Amino acid sequence: MNKPIAIWVDDDYEMFKTALDFALLKYDLTDKIQVKLFSNSDDAIPYILANQEYIFFYSQDSSRAESKIINSWKNRNPRIRKNHFFKTHIAGDFYHYVIDAFTPYASCNYCTALSLEEAILKDWCELDERMSYILKPLTYIDFGKPLVDALERWYRTNEKSTLSNDDKIILPISEELASVCGYDESFLDKLTSRQFEEVINSIFKNHGFNTELTAQTRDGGYDIKAISNSGLTNEVTLIEVKHFAKHRSVGVGIIRQLYGVKALNNADRAILVTSSFVTPTAKKEFKRVIPVELEFAEREKVFSWCQSYLNSIVE
Repeated sequence: MNKPIAIWVDDDYEMFKTALDFALLKYDLTDKIQVKLFSNSDDAIPYILANQEYIFFYSQDSSRAESKIINSWKNRNPRIRKNHFFKTHIAGDFYHYVIDAFTPYASCNYCTALSLEEAILKDWCELDERMSYILKPLTYIDFGKPLVDALERWYRTNEKSTLSNDDKIILPISEELASVCGYDESFLDKLTSRQFEEVINSIFKNHGFNTELTAQTRDGGYDIKAISNSGLTNEVTLIEVKHFAKHRSVGVGIIRQLYGVKALNNADRAILVTSSFVTPTAKKEFKRVIPVELEFAEREKVFSWCQSYLNSIVE
């Protein structure tokens, strides 16, 4: 059984690690919770999305480097804020786009050394019981009480809820997942097969294609139809997406089937997209039609697509 998780995001977390260790011992939490420490938002986000149902607490510094992932999300899909606090603030963005969006039952503690921020945080705490703050320098007493309160509140909330775990979890949309994959290649392996299809669909849309994502159960031999509007004709590309473990290859049988589906549908070309790799045998057999009629997008290329997606600007 997974333990509840507390997340620390602070660019100077080594400074307070000793105080945190003392707090875990003092409040008898060492064997009851997991603690994960991150120096920046972008390192934390992939872990949070992969473990969101277990996270009960965050502590974050009120100022740190900007997040490339959050900036990409803001650019594509700005969320309506539930409150006005820290609207143009890095820590406020992390709360709004990550904590409140994906782990709404989790509590959040701010660590600040700025007196100007203290007044804002006081007002915020009065309006939201999930919020707390402490002033630097920090002691184990400062950390212990917010942790205990947050854990009790999280258990109470879960017990009161009649929803299933799947209903309680707010899943990220494909555009958000694509940005995370562009920052952390290993996050490709955390996706479900359907999420991987949706990420690839978003990437092709971002490149100006009109796309149709097929139904999950009956795809007719391909997962995405992508139509290019460039030039005088509309080029049709059929895309088959295989979400395999990185060590599991895509064999020649799958490629033969895709090439046959391309011919049957009179498509201009076909692309096999995978989170793993295509066997040398398959590449050799179809060498004469690559890359005009058939293309392979293996893990390295998919990651580069996601990186481009993360760094691109929506007009």
